[in-house]
Amino acid sequence: MGTDYYAYAVIGCEVTGKLYDETGVRRCDCPIGPGRFCAHCGKSTALEVRHTPKTFYDENAHTIGILTVSFTTDYKRAFAGIRTKVSSEGVYSEKKGYADLRPIPNPADFFNVVKAELEKFDLWDPSSFGLWAVLHCSY
Repeated sequence: MGTDYYAYAVIGCEVTGKLYDETGVRRCDCPIGPGRFCAHCGKSTALEVRHTPKTFYDENAHTIGILTVSFTTDYKRAFAGIRTKVSSEGVYSEKKGYADLRPIPNPADFFNVVKAELEKFDLWDPSSFGLWAVLHCSY
């Protein structure tokens, strides 16, 4: 097990705070009583926040429709769009280096592709559209 560093170039929008529904859930099913801990089982009476992925977000594939979702290392910020990646993992190739690059047929189309995909899920924000440099460390 080691540490891998990734640098993503994402052409898209920031979608921080829009991928999960947050709900407060009690930690026990005992009757509610006063205090910070349950008198019956000893668990905290504070609500536990559960993050449930919204229906449009595929958490396993890290995608929203055809767009890829990239997170910063601390998972506090998320970006959805078309991305390329440079990674410290894998085998170095004379032709590719460490880059996992996608061909860019017509960069002018990116705006329309990203906008159309994010509008389907009411995630489009023209003020956050751009070229984002996202760093991620997997450890």
